[in-house]
Amino acid sequence: MTFEEIKARAISEWEAMEQSDKPRILIGAATCGRAAGAIAVREAINSELAQHNIEATITQVGCIGLCYAEPLVDIVKPNRPRICYGNVTPEIIPQLIEDYIINDNPRPDLALGTIGESSVDSIPKLFELPMLEPQVRIALRNCGLIDPENINHYIARGGYSGLVKALGMTSEEVIEEIKRSGL
Repeated sequence: MTFEEIKARAISEWEAMEQSDKPRILIGAATCGRAAGAIAVREAINSELAQHNIEATITQVGCIGLCYAEPLVDIVKPNRPRICYGNVTPEIIPQLIEDYIINDNPRPDLALGTIGESSVDSIPKLFELPMLEPQVRIALRNCGLIDPENINHYIARGGYSGLVKALGMTSEEVIEEIKRSGL
């Protein structure tokens, strides 16, 4: 199988996940999230979803740099913005599930911000917050977005494309590409 075939399959998987009619819940489960209780939060989410017979895609993601606000939980409902909640505890999970997933109340009082182009009244855009706004994410642009244990997520978001390009170049072309990049 060629890289282009692998990439096409990965993109198809990614698009199917993004277009799903099920809610998606992303849990910051890097070291900082785990130290702050992300695993107990994940268990509370699973329990609450089962109690309400709700099907959702749950993804453990890497740190986005807000370690002081861990555990972070993002909820993405179909055709709604992704909302990030910080300092989430197992005790707050029933409120988030009932209020936002079931009753469509995004709980601005608990939200840190929205992620993406869409917005919600009374909730700021997360990456416009003073700590995050000046940052330009290059190497870490997928942190908090992809499942780091699913290589297809990485490939669908452009991972390994530079390597594939470099493997098709001569040594001199690689050197010139690096010089042009400013690295």
